[in-house]
Amino acid sequence: MDCMTNVLYINRPCHDTDIEIHTNMKELIKQIEMYYEPFIAKAQTNKSAIIKVIKNDSGIWIDMNNKRTQVRNPLQTIINFIYENTEINRSFFAIHAAAVEYNGEAFLLVGPTSSGKTTLTTYLIQQDFGYITDDCSIIDRETKEVIPFPCNIHLRSGGITALYNNNININTHFFNHIIAERYIYKPGNVVNCNVPLGKIFLIERTENTNAVEKLNCGEKIKLLLENSIQRVKISENYLKFLTQLSQYFCKKISYTEMKFVNQVIRRMDFDN
Repeated sequence: MDCMTNVLYINRPCHDTDIEIHTNMKELIKQIEMYYEPFIAKAQTNKSAIIKVIKNDSGIWIDMNNKRTQVRNPLQTIINFIYENTEINRSFFAIHAAAVEYNGEAFLLVGPTSSGKTTLTTYLIQQDFGYITDDCSIIDRETKEVIPFPCNIHLRSGGITALYNNNININTHFFNHIIAERYIYKPGNVVNCNVPLGKIFLIERTENTNAVEKLNCGEKIKLLLENSIQRVKISENYLKFLTQLSQYFCKKISYTEMKFVNQVIRRMDFDN
């Protein structure tokens, strides 16, 4: 490839591999820095997965895994690569979940894209909850502490509207990288130390229901397995860990009003 003039590293907590990016596209560097702040570094800290992107008269070309491909949207290609090649240290358990801190404990919010995790997390931050992470919750398998992973929050326009309807106005930066339009919010109240795990909630956004219900043991294990980010071989020790972790589950929260989730967490009078 042609000479690269820009190099940066994406260094995420508890990950075994940095992402090392070489490119001659200054605009791409700006996009990556905005998208992955605050995990941008100027030097390598771990082994690196190397991505090279070059723009020339014939188009945009990207080298990954010893394969060269012409692409239209290099940022989305990089995002997909990072998502598909996540290597988190096996001393930790990573799960698709937002996490907030309240009263010295971490509360994880597990749910699909449609569950409103991002908007709900932003709402809770505005209610004086500490911000731990928006999407990837990392748990120390030995201590059961949650490791801060405070990436910037990426909101859809519907999320901004929902927050406004709850009397919350935040400063965001509009970000458009063709595939998706997002409003990037840099949260306050960021937690900067490990937090003991409190509870893990399954959340579900509904049209007209605010309710809390129990999950049985099988449902809890299934949920942990389905939402795990790591590729881990199912073993006796792994299932034992998941069984231990399932004891931290409280219940499923179905909600129409975000303030209902706020009240449930603060109430702290539920049983397991």
